[in-house]
Amino acid sequence: MMTGLEGKPSKEFKIKWTERIYRLHLTGIGNHAPRAAGVFEIVLFPPGAEDGEVIYVGYEPEGGSVAQTLTAIFENRGGMPAEKLKVLQENIANAYFDAVSVADIENNEDLMDLAWAVVNQKKPRLNDPKEQAHSGRFSSIGYMEL
Repeated sequence: MMTGLEGKPSKEFKIKWTERIYRLHLTGIGNHAPRAAGVFEIVLFPPGAEDGEVIYVGYEPEGGSVAQTLTAIFENRGGMPAEKLKVLQENIANAYFDAVSVADIENNEDLMDLAWAVVNQKKPRLNDPKEQAHSGRFSSIGYMEL
């Protein structure tokens, strides 16, 4: 996906998501969410649906914890902007999460760029791709799932 910058190199991250998608509740978060920096997505599976809808992509920078962020989201006390948190809370019974478990990421700029690429590819309704920040280091950013 093109970043809008010219004359810079391209970047393609190699990533692997968690083995499966886990229910967004304290047990699921406690047992399966990364306790370190990373990129995550929240997926809704309405009753009877076979496929989910990615509604939000977030990232936690170095020194942070995806598990703590997801706990704050579940407990309705933060982790994402208030207006987006409200939408998620209205659908919390159908919410699941997934996180990048393996990636060739070296720093916070890589995390930001990977989150930008995921948002721009999946276009979750609670992320505006135009407002999603990237590091400004690349002309295009993508990712390949392993």
